[in-house]
Parts: sequence; structure tokens; C-alpha cells
Amino acid sequence: MKLPSLKLNARGFSHHLVMMLVVLGTAVGGTAYLVASHAQVPYNNVYSCPSQPTLSVSTGSSSPTCTKYAQYVVGGIAVDGSFGPLTQSAVRSFQYNNHVGNSGCSTAGPSSCDGIIGSATWSALVASNTRQTQASVAALAPKGTLTCTPVSPNDITVHATYSNAGTAGAKLYRATTLLTSYPTASGNTNFPVGRLAASTTYSFSLHSGTATLATASCTTGKLAATITPPAPAPTTTATTPAAPAPTTTAACAASVGSTYFYDGTRCVTLTKPTCAVNTTLVTVPGTNVTYYCKANVTTTNQPTVGTATVAPTGGLACLTNATAVALNYSFSGTSSGVVIQQNGSTIKTVTTTSGSGSVAGVNIAPSTGYSYQLMSGTTLLAKAFCTTKAAGASTVLTATGNTSSAPVTAVANPKPAVTPGARKVACVIGLDKNGKPVYEKTHDKDWCTKRQNSLHINYRGEKLVSCVVDSTKKILEFTKPHCTSIEVRNHVNTKGVLVSNCVFTDANGKNLNLPNRTALECSVLKSNATKLLASREATCAKHTPTVNAGSSNYPCVRYLQTQLKSRFVSSLSVDGQYGGQTTNAVRNVQLANKFKDTSGTSVGPCTWAAILGRSYSAVCVQAADQPSTSNSSSTNSTSTGIYCTYHTDTEPGGIARDVKMSSSQCTSLHGTASTVGTN
Repeated sequence: MKLPSLKLNARGFSHHLVMMLVVLGTAVGGTAYLVASHAQVPYNNVYSCPSQPTLSVSTGSSSPTCTKYAQYVVGGIAVDGSFGPLTQSAVRSFQYNNHVGNSGCSTAGPSSCDGIIGSATWSALVASNTRQTQASVAALAPKGTLTCTPVSPNDITVHATYSNAGTAGAKLYRATTLLTSYPTASGNTNFPVGRLAASTTYSFSLHSGTATLATASCTTGKLAATITPPAPAPTTTATTPAAPAPTTTAACAASVGSTYFYDGTRCVTLTKPTCAVNTTLVTVPGTNVTYYCKANVTTTNQPTVGTATVAPTGGLACLTNATAVALNYSFSGTSSGVVIQQNGSTIKTVTTTSGSGSVAGVNIAPSTGYSYQLMSGTTLLAKAFCTTKAAGASTVLTATGNTSSAPVTAVANPKPAVTPGARKVACVIGLDKNGKPVYEKTHDKDWCTKRQNSLHINYRGEKLVSCVVDSTKKILEFTKPHCTSIEVRNHVNTKGVLVSNCVFTDANGKNLNLPNRTALECSVLKSNATKLLASREATCAKHTPTVNAGSSNYPCVRYLQTQLKSRFVSSLSVDGQYGGQTTNAVRNVQLANKFKDTSGTSVGPCTWAAILGRSYSAVCVQAADQPSTSNSSSTNSTSTGIYCTYHTDTEPGGIARDVKMSSSQCTSLHGTASTVGTN
């Protein structure tokens, strides 16, 4: 078979391809079918037509389901299942744009196309619908990006964005280790990853369910070279200050010497100075490498005032696995014993003045940090921060956190000791008057960590705050942004109260889904919406405005449905939507009262009166049932009787009726009633 030459352009390339497949299908089997590599399913599975009959204006509504399928795909017209002139015009445009239909259709304009849906047009419709389905699926698939930036030799910041994640949210991993979870359907966030090795490449990935949204890798920077401090300047015979007044490193360098720095208590130096007469070289306790000159104290002729008081001392160390923390403690020199606290809550009290032992942490979870303090009254003797192992780790308890395997001795104004021979690292030793971090390169890592813990800062010099991290009121120290991130992830507010989405319908019938609301907040919102709806329904009951089918007046439609349900149709749904069920109930009331309007699509003064059991005027009823004459009396005479208006308790709601009957019958009915014929 010789194929016709095809003139391809931007508008027609894909449609010519459809035609080629149709022609090939016709040549092989006599009937045209489109060969597609994807399942040919209707867009969003709204309509389907496996039979694919020939459709045209002449067929009308003979195949409504297939006509709806075609109307849905071509677009721009009502999907009503009736093949009329509008549908024919839309099909002609579709045939012209897709180069299908009768001869000359693709060149002379849409009006030259026959507007008949045959086999070729059906193939193009199915192909177009399949492309829409694939585009829709692609648009709804979860997406994400991931980038990372080294911020120091030991830190990386990971920037993640994602969307369309649905209820699965997203999760950030370093290799196979879960770093954090994002419960929302979309997000844009930075996550700091610390305590990493220098000059090392780390891989990160962002996932949603089983789908990998993005990956990234980052290499940390190199550590700065160790700097050897300069030799001290030659000393003079001048007296070296024993206890310098300055309280900053800059002030120490200016008033004592360039090699001095402030350690939180005094000006000290890393090289042994030559001390002046009446001063003594002193090594700072616990450091072995930091010195200052202390003035000699003369004790001659000093009165004896009794035994000197020894300051209380203590130490903490912790052992952990995935589900337990064992805390070793020791203390001495206290007057009333000690208490051991976990995240600010006391877990053990010891009343002796000295002692040692072990205590277990409470409510321990995997991969979680816990803060411990050893207190004597209001005096802090020692503190430790312990992190449990990941789930599934060995059950053997091992040393963890920033403490050693044995208790350490606390000193007045605690200052971490430097381990002899330990490698010096650059670290933050405090903040200047402007809140900027002050770096030193003369301490080991443990010294740095303990120093930062005592100042409530992290290794970047950022202030740490106490935050509630879950509904058990567990308190830990993190930066403020990190606290907020944890609260969002664990669905708690700043007070540790659980929060969730609050779902309810407001007084306008709008379904709301408000995030991050406590149970109390949600209860108040729902109560206020209920009260406002009741107030608006009361207004509708007072004024009974006209309500039509499809009305957006949610409170008045609910009031109408409530009255219909209580008086006529007990199975009627009260949903504030004037739909088919409500229309049928209104129509039945109108028919029962022989109203002129029995469509059921509008509730005006006449229908409201009938529904609420009130009198209504004779003008409401059909012409054949109206009296030939009317006046303000209780009866209306005719040649065969009168129209008598009365109420009957045997009918739902005691509906007022105008019924044709004899005068005596009307009088009998109103024997105990009030005025006859009131409308």
C-alpha cells in the first residue's frame, strides 16, 4: 500500500502520526484502530465508550454515554449526552485540528468537516484523551530538588524543596540514615547537618514514600593548620598583674600582653611567664597548659577562724544503647545531698553529703538526646548530654555524649580540662559584646564542647534555647529555628501540646481544614461555627426568603430541609444543598396543595406557608381550583358549593386547605375553629 505524503508542521505533526497509524490499521484489518503504547483509558476515568459507535446529529441521544465521552474530550461544550448542533460544531473543529474526517476537512476549514464521529475520529479522540491522562499523571507526580553547601570543616547545610508529596510527605536521608521527616505535601527548608568529618564526601537523598525525589553530595572543607603561639615578650621587673580586671580576650591582650586571653575567669596565657617578686606562677586547675601569676598572700598574724569550707564537687557520665541510659554519678562536700535531673525533671534524690552510684534514665527513645544535671540545692555540680543509639543497635551499654566513662570532678565556675597531648582545634569559646562568636585554636574538642555547653551555645556560636520537642514535655536545647522544625515534625506547639488539622463546616457551608490546631482550639472553632449557623437559620425562619434550587444560601436551605424533614419526609438529608431530594420533597408539598407552581425548584411565600402549616391565599392554587368570585368572608359561593378554608390536624403540619364543599359542611368543620376562610 502506498502511503500519502504528509506535510508536517507544528500544529499537525502528532495528528499526522495518528493518521498514519489509522491508515496502517485499516490496511491490515479493514477497521481503523490506533496502536498506542499506553493503556487507552478515559481522562480521570470520568466517561468511557468501548463500543465506539458512529455518532452524528442524526443519532441525537441514542448513545448518551459515548456522546458524553466525545463531548468531554473535545471540550468547550456541555457534557449532556445529546449530540446537537453545538456538539457537531465542536467535533468539526476537533476534526480540522487533528486532520481526521472527510476529504478536504484538514485544508478548507472546520465548516468543511462533516462533524460525524466515525472510526478515524474515534481513534483521534482516544489518542487525545490518552495524552491528557499521561500529562495529568505526570503533573501530579511528587517532585523535589536537593542541594547542599559546606559551611565549615564539620558542617553541611542541606536545602530541600518538594511538592505533590500528598500524605506521605518527604524524608531526608544521609546515605541510609534518616535525618528528618517532613509531614506536609510540599515544603522548602534548610537542614543543618553537623559533627561531620573534615575533607569527606557525604551523599544525601530526598524521598516520598518509595519514590526518590532528588539526590546530592557534598564534601566538607579542610581543617585549619595548627598555629603555634608566638613566644612571649621578655618580662621586665614590673609586677605582673595577679588578677587582671579585663573580662574579654581583647582587653587581656591590651592590658597584660598579646599572648593572654580571657578564659571566663581571668587572663591566662599558654606560655609560662616570668612572674615578678611577691607573685607565684600558677597552673589553671585541670588544664596543665594554661598559666597566670598570682600575688602571694601573707598569713602572718591572721586570726584563726575555724576550718575552711570545702566547695561541693561532683561528676556525671552516661552509658547508652538504643533504649536505655545508665547515668553514673559521684559527689562530695554537700550539706544536704544532691538531686539528678533529666531534661529539668528530677529522677533521683540522694540525701547523704557524699556518695556515688548509678541511675537509669526514664522514657528513653532511640536516636534522641537527653540533658542531665547533678544539683546540690541551686548549685550545678556537673552536667552531661547523652545521645541514645539508633534503633536496632547493640543492646550493650557504651559511653556516649560529652562525658567520659567515669565521673569527672566539678570545680568552682566549671572550666573543662584539656587532655594532655590532645589535638588542638578551632572552636568558639564565647561571644563578644555584639553577640558574635569568639574563636580560639588552642583547645581540644572536649574542652570546646564543655565550654559551649556551659554558655548554652553550639559549635557555631549560635544561642541555644530550651524547647519542648514532643507531647511528653521533653525539653532539650537547640537553636530556635531547629526547635520550630522539631515542633512541626512532632505535631506539637511551643507548649508541647499536640496539634493536628481541624476539619469542620462553617456557617456558609464551606468545608475547612485548618492545620496546627490543638483539640481545644478546634472545639472552639466548631462551636462558634455552630452558633453562627443557628443564628442565621433563625433569621431565615423569621423572614422566610425565597429559596431556589441550587441556591448558595446555605443557612436558609438547611432551615427549609429541617422543616421538610420534621413535617413531611423523615429520610431527607439536611446538608444545605438544594438538590434533587429537596426538589422532590418541595414538589410533593406543592402538588398536595394544588399550587400553580409544582416544579419543586422554588420556595416562595405560598410554599413556605404550606410547609410551615400557615394559611395561604387562594391565588396560590391552580386556576381550576380557584373560586369564581372571592371576598373577605370565610366562604366563597359557587353554583355547586363554596370553597372552605380550614386547618386539619390529621394532615402533616396542620396545612390550611381551600376545599370545595357545601355551606353546611364548611360550618360543621369550623364549629370549634376561629374565623372561617382566613388566608
